[in-house]
Amino acid sequence: MAHNSALKDITERLNDFIAECEAEKEAYKASCDETLDKARQQLEASTQATLSKERESLETARKALDDEIAGMQKIPVRQNDVVSINCGGHILMAKRATLCSVSGSVLASMFSGRWEESLEKDDKGNVFFDFNPDCFIKIVNYLRLRLIEDPAHSLPAPEIPPSLRAEFKAVAQYLGLEDIFRPKQLLKFEATQNVRLAEDGRLAESAGNSVSFITGHQQGNNDMDFAVKYEGGHVYSAIGFGTHRSISQRYTPFGFYVYSPPGVFYYSNGNVENSNGGNTNYRSYASGDVVKCCFSQSSRQVSFYVNDLLVGTQNAPSDSLSPCVFMVAGSERFRLVA
Repeated sequence: MAHNSALKDITERLNDFIAECEAEKEAYKASCDETLDKARQQLEASTQATLSKERESLETARKALDDEIAGMQKIPVRQNDVVSINCGGHILMAKRATLCSVSGSVLASMFSGRWEESLEKDDKGNVFFDFNPDCFIKIVNYLRLRLIEDPAHSLPAPEIPPSLRAEFKAVAQYLGLEDIFRPKQLLKFEATQNVRLAEDGRLAESAGNSVSFITGHQQGNNDMDFAVKYEGGHVYSAIGFGTHRSISQRYTPFGFYVYSPPGVFYYSNGNVENSNGGNTNYRSYASGDVVKCCFSQSSRQVSFYVNDLLVGTQNAPSDSLSPCVFMVAGSERFRLVA
């Protein structure tokens, strides 16, 4: 009897413990559900607030665009429109096409039609620019000439008196036109012994051992790059930079070259040293290949490319460099392409 009573007591206490555990489990689950529900509600509220702000921003942008389009429609814009400009008291007339001819420039944006109503006007309705008219007139005249420029003959930059150069540069920069006034590099092979030139110096053919330097760069320690297309002949030639300008066929200039057969070589006092370092990217250039050579003044490094593939680099000495092509035998032909 005593044994049965003790067993019954243990069973009751165990059942009470199990019931307490179940109650605690249900309470914890309810607490977790409540926490998750609150977090879900907060996330939804935050997401809705973010979406609402984005919608508001998009609506504002759309309205601004609609207003801009409406403004453009009020003032029909055509490329053959004649625009009247008061520049520092001088009235100048120009076609819209001329003013918009340099895509992406500030001047082109001003007269694209998007900002027509916001441009400052004088009391007669002329667009007003508070520039020195002597500077702006030269800019507009140059833009007119660019529209009828012969692609085969590059248009020279306008001549600017020394007293106006700083002001002219400032106006050109303000209008986003400074790039078109930078002088273009007109590269040519130099006439030297055993070199025949054609096409106004853009094509060189050797008639024996020869070095032809390439003019048109600002020589010395400035950044320089050029490219030549190999058009056939003997394939034992060097393309690169020499450190001494000499037209004697008996003299091998110091310098760095990309050479054929394969390798990037350094000429030092007439001795050829392979400094390719086992570069496996390079193969011997062949007819039709374009070899490009670049010198960086800041890093004092020369880089060589064949058909846009980097084939080698070399550190350059402190000597002044000059771009050149060293042709070892007759009938080699090279054409400047950049």
